[in-house]
Amino acid sequence: MFKSSSWLSVESKSKFVEKSNWKTVLIFIGQAIIYILCLIGALADYSSLANLILSVFLGLVIGQTFLIGHDACHQAFAKNSSLNKLIGRIALSWTLHSYTLWHLEHNIRHHGYTNIIGKDPSWSPFTKEEYDQLSSIRKILEHFYRGPLGAGAYYIIEMWLKIHAFPVGPNARSEWKRHFLDSALVIFVFVIQILGISHLGKFVDPGKSLPEILLLGWIVPFLTWNWLMGFAIYLHHTHPAIPWFTQDKRPSFNHIQIHATTHVIFPIPLTYLFYNIMEHTAHHLQPSIPMYKLYSAQKQLEQKHGDRIVRYQWSFKEYFRITKVCKLFDPERNCWTDFNGNPTSPQIFKPKHQASISSSETC
Repeated sequence: MFKSSSWLSVESKSKFVEKSNWKTVLIFIGQAIIYILCLIGALADYSSLANLILSVFLGLVIGQTFLIGHDACHQAFAKNSSLNKLIGRIALSWTLHSYTLWHLEHNIRHHGYTNIIGKDPSWSPFTKEEYDQLSSIRKILEHFYRGPLGAGAYYIIEMWLKIHAFPVGPNARSEWKRHFLDSALVIFVFVIQILGISHLGKFVDPGKSLPEILLLGWIVPFLTWNWLMGFAIYLHHTHPAIPWFTQDKRPSFNHIQIHATTHVIFPIPLTYLFYNIMEHTAHHLQPSIPMYKLYSAQKQLEQKHGDRIVRYQWSFKEYFRITKVCKLFDPERNCWTDFNGNPTSPQIFKPKHQASISSSETC
């Protein structure tokens, strides 16, 4: 049986999980400077195309800021626990996420119930029976969400609005008082952002209208980073070879983390721009590894257990194939299906009584 510690020697584990306060502070300050420079560039008196390009890039920078908050919430950024909480709260609030709600829905539920249908809040697929019970509007949304362009809409509607910004989700309602202050902070930061961007825009380019300023300084970056976020989370646990499970038939925790988490290989510059978040198997097996050590940790993991990991090179062709295949999941037949329940992938796990089924056959 695979054990999460089996791929790390005592020396390696100590090396990979070791954090640095000074490196943390430098990264955080550098991130803030890059954000300010990109924001000024997006609003400055440049050509419309240059403003738009910088506005889109600002969305990527916001996503990087979010990843810093993600690591800090895992206590995987700074060496000091209090510094992690401070940076995590600042970074997540700046991306309009409640720190405590993110901890609940991501650290506890996503990492605790990875790829468990109905339990994992991140891109959990419906079964055919669940899909048939949806309203017509919700079915239309699901078709769009699981198409090539639906990642951003899914993240904004199903994750950010419903579970990460305000305590309206079923798991947070009963303890809404615990999340109230962080959700109030989200609203406060949003107001500060709108006022600050409006004044900065008029300062750097008095000729721009307020709608132009808000479009370039907030709306385009917000939509860009949310699409990138939904896109990344989708790829982390969705693939024709990635299984989803029901709560009553879930395998061991470590088995899920290594078999149900992908490693999507992007060109090195993008890997660094994404702060190594696509080296995701290592993160799930050891969430305390900081982002700047995930590349090396994933490499060591694959040297020992590469045959168990779904690992592939990113391409548009592969992405379109994934979105075509992965609509609903059938946990009884262990395969992906279309919205009519017809199998679209090979059987991922072969039940003992069907051991003779070929891996090339559909379920």
